[in-house]
Amino acid sequence: MLPTAWPVFDSLPLVTPSIPLGKLSSWLYNSECNRNRSL
Repeated sequence: MLPTAWPVFDSLPLVTPSIPLGKLSSWLYNSECNRNRSL
């Protein structure tokens, strides 16, 4: 389901199976944007 090319997800257990992948992707994208904006 998740690409094995993402070592971050490979090293993490699926502790949040209730979170849709789209929601998780959006959260990661927003976090990256917020971090870049704060520089």
